[in-house]
This record gives sequence, C-alpha cells and structure tokens, in this order.
Amino acid sequence: MDLSTIWTNLINEINFSSSKSGGPGGQFVNKTESKITIRWEYLKSPLFSEPQKSKISKVFSSFINKDNIIVLSSDKERSQKRNQEECLLKLKKLLKKSLKKEKPRFKTSIPRRVKKENEKSKKIQSEKKRHRKKVDF
Repeated sequence: MDLSTIWTNLINEINFSSSKSGGPGGQFVNKTESKITIRWEYLKSPLFSEPQKSKISKVFSSFINKDNIIVLSSDKERSQKRNQEECLLKLKKLLKKSLKKEKPRFKTSIPRRVKKENEKSKKIQSEKKRHRKKVDF
C-alpha cells in the first residue's frame, strides 16, 4: 500500500481540536481559537503492521505521550485551516521518514593500499616526534 492510499484512510483516524493560541495576531488571538492540535492513536491503526508501528514510534518518539498517542500542534498561522494544514504536513513528513525503507549495510574492509598509506604516515609522524626528544651526550 502506498502512502497516498494510506493517507486518505489515516485522515479518518485523526482527531482534531482547536484552542486559543499565543501566536501572531495581537488582540485577534484573544478571541479566536486558531491553534490546532491533532491526536492519533497509531497503535490501534489497522493501516500499519507491527514492524511499521515500531518504526513510527522511533521517529515520533518526541511527539508520543504516555497514552501512546501521537500529538502534533501548530499555532504559527492566524487561521485554523492553515494551522491544520501545517499539522498534517508535519505528520505526513514524519510518516514518510518512518516508512522509508532502510538500505542494508554491507560490511566492508579497509583496502590494503589505504592500510599501507596509514602505516607510512604513522612512521613519518613517529620519526618527527623521535627527533624532538632530548639528545643524550
């Protein structure tokens, strides 16, 4: 399942709430609820497998509360709609990051040429230091 089909089903699982924010807007802030907070219970989501949920929990670790609910909020803009879009953009970006397949790491060894170069440079350095010592007569 690709991210676009997941995303359309995911929107139904997200709870949106609004509150008064301390963001830009002056007196406007005191009378409107422009801050948007989204909550998502990712562990109950049927859209993701257990390995995917563990990856999600690693990427979203700073946004997960003690009840295992992902909480994202935005109060940058003056309108609810733009703050909602901002929250969804954050969620989408972090989901994309968490569901990205990791490249397998192959064990490599240091090439023989590089080992010789390292050995040569170490010998040169040790010679420099040896010549700095006091001379005994």
